[in-house]
Amino acid sequence: MTDPMKHYPVEVATQHCGELTEADLPPRYNRRWSPLMKARVVAAIECGLLSANEAGVRYSLSQEELLSWQRGLAHSGLEGLTQEGQARVYKSVYQSEARI
Repeated sequence: MTDPMKHYPVEVATQHCGELTEADLPPRYNRRWSPLMKARVVAAIECGLLSANEAGVRYSLSQEELLSWQRGLAHSGLEGLTQEGQARVYKSVYQSEARI
């Protein structure tokens, strides 16, 4: 069986909300984040399994960091959750905002 979160497009969170459980989430003590782990946290927030505040407290993350994960995932899928992808998303989002 393949993991539906492995090839995470933006719409996977809503398609698999019923399948996502707390057991699918990274451990509370997690300090090293893979793109897949970030995607699971974003999906949990989008599906209502966790609120953004609960995720922030649970994983010691700022709201800005969670927002950057959501933007990265929406912009580029799992690639947007890597360091290089986050840099591209940051440039893309903030350069377009500067032109407005």
